[in-house]
Amino acid sequence: MVADAWDFLGISLPHVPVTDKVFSEQLEGIQTTLGNVLMYLAATHAAIALAHHFVVGDSTLRSMLPMWRSATVQRTDSET
Repeated sequence: MVADAWDFLGISLPHVPVTDKVFSEQLEGIQTTLGNVLMYLAATHAAIALAHHFVVGDSTLRSMLPMWRSATVQRTDSET
């Protein structure tokens, strides 16, 4: 049984058969764990940026967003 190739961003990639089921399951577990870690890091990063903006009240979030960056510089210059 030969599986069809699959597309990734328009690039046709061949199917690679995995003969070692245990190794395949270990790789799947590692990929799942690393994906969850990345998701939690991104959510934590966003939460801390929002905390800086709303709780601390500094301009950390504004300095990261290009549409607000010029307004932050003007506000900082006018406050001094």
